[in-house]
Amino acid sequence: MIDKIKEHIEEAKAFNAKNKEALEQFRIKYLGSKGLLKELFTEFKNIPNDQKKDFGQVINTLKTVAEEKVKAIQEELESKEEVKGFYGDLTRPAEPITIGSRHPISIVKNQIIDIFSTIGFNVSEGPEIEDDWHNFTALNLPEYHPARDMQDTFFIQTNPDVLLRTHTSSVQVRYMENNKPPIRTISPGRVFRNEAVSSRSHCIFHQVEGLYIDKDVSFADLKQTLLYFTKEMFGKSKIRLRPSYFPFTEPSAEVDIYWGLKTETDYRITKGTGWLEIMMKVVNESLEDSDVLVLLLDIHGRDFSEEIRLKFEGSKAKKIVALNKIDNSNQEELVKKLSWLKETFEAEVYLPISAQEGFQLDVLEKYIVDFLPIHPPYYPEDQLTDRSERFFVNEIIRNNILKLYEEEIPYASEVVTLSFKEEEKIIRPHCEVILERPSQKPIVIGRNGAGIKRLGIESRKELETFLGKQVYLELFVKVRDDWRNNKTMLKQFGYDTE
Repeated sequence: MIDKIKEHIEEAKAFNAKNKEALEQFRIKYLGSKGLLKELFTEFKNIPNDQKKDFGQVINTLKTVAEEKVKAIQEELESKEEVKGFYGDLTRPAEPITIGSRHPISIVKNQIIDIFSTIGFNVSEGPEIEDDWHNFTALNLPEYHPARDMQDTFFIQTNPDVLLRTHTSSVQVRYMENNKPPIRTISPGRVFRNEAVSSRSHCIFHQVEGLYIDKDVSFADLKQTLLYFTKEMFGKSKIRLRPSYFPFTEPSAEVDIYWGLKTETDYRITKGTGWLEIMMKVVNESLEDSDVLVLLLDIHGRDFSEEIRLKFEGSKAKKIVALNKIDNSNQEELVKKLSWLKETFEAEVYLPISAQEGFQLDVLEKYIVDFLPIHPPYYPEDQLTDRSERFFVNEIIRNNILKLYEEEIPYASEVVTLSFKEEEKIIRPHCEVILERPSQKPIVIGRNGAGIKRLGIESRKELETFLGKQVYLELFVKVRDDWRNNKTMLKQFGYDTE
């Protein structure tokens, strides 16, 4: 009898059920009112006294195993039902959700690739870190060519020269090394040049270069290709080629498309000529796919043109108008400016902030995050901006000028970082404070250099915190007469003079 009960114990241990019905049958078989255990306990009184101890132990073991098995399987089945009830059928199609949009640069690049693919061009890619041969020598750029200057190119090392590519022409060289004519390829990608960062230029930008090598190919083929591209990209069929100088190609030309002069807006965006810069049109189209637009305005700034308002309102994105520098205004001026903004720009949010004091920056961030659709991030979390370090060096020094000097000095000054050398443990920025009049120079320098020394100390502390390294700041003061009215200098400082 004991051996038979032990067999039931092993059977109970091995039991498994996929549904509640099978589990209930198991429970009734062993634990029910007419089950096996009930029969065994009834039989217990008939067992000889010398066997009762062993018999009782195996019965209790069988009962414990059966009860634990029922409890474990029941919990497992209930948890599965819970998950199924919460999520439903996991194999059914998901609810449609907004997953965001691609970066404007990616949108435009893909459009360009699609257009050129239809006329037989393939896509070639190459490394962003290049050697001298592929970036310069193979393109017939001699050693004394200005493009090789350290001021124009980011060199990683010298002897041998390794650098960040200054154009995607290096990709064409690599393609020609491995392919024979006829060749028809485009090379999209990032390029790097040591240029001042402004609203119209940057040290990192994107290029798409095309290469067509075959018999009987002429400038006429180039014009026809560009005409096809503008028709597909912009829907415009009239272009003009303006002769222009490029040091690497001959002959060379720039391309404009005819936008027309049908409306008042056409007159404004083409400056009355009817001809439009292609890149501006690309930017406008890219804005249409943005998720959130933030228009950042200075409370003391001038009113914006109708063109900017139309571009802002023409976008389908969520819109935020942020009014900065409210710490330098009074309540009456703030109310007046906010009222003007609400009449001029249609937006979801109108938010007064102070970047210098940090006022409501967390609120601005929350609005942006709330407006963004839910999707996996396209960029690393620490990639917060594409501005260069030079830009922030200039801004930090200018911010300290605003704090340390009064009256006309802050508004008649500009800061330019001439060089930015980063070593393993130290960064060496060489900066100039540009003033408008000779009489302002002694005010900034101060008695025995106390003023410029204080400016340097305060700026260096902030730069070390921002850059995360020790900073050796070289700060000089220069006078550029009436620089605010000099268009050439304004362009050098990154201002839009048009």
